[in-house]
Amino acid sequence: MDKRTIEHGRVRVALNRRQVFPDDPGAGTPALVWVNGNSGTYWCVCDTGELMDGPELTPSELRWLHSVNDEVDSFLYGNQEEGD
Repeated sequence: MDKRTIEHGRVRVALNRRQVFPDDPGAGTPALVWVNGNSGTYWCVCDTGELMDGPELTPSELRWLHSVNDEVDSFLYGNQEEGD
């Protein structure tokens, strides 16, 4: 399984292992945060709490986003055989 979605209220984190390029880490978008049709990369949204042209996350939503960091990293960069 190369894709996974994690959701909490209006916040959705879309993960895609096929967007991980170890030799060129800035090339893909393996983790995107979506709220009401607006998006941002997971790491940028975690840092700023903002989406591109969209709403800011509430403090509670931002705490949740930070709380799934290990899950995001494990899925994207952990054992690639798991769940295939």
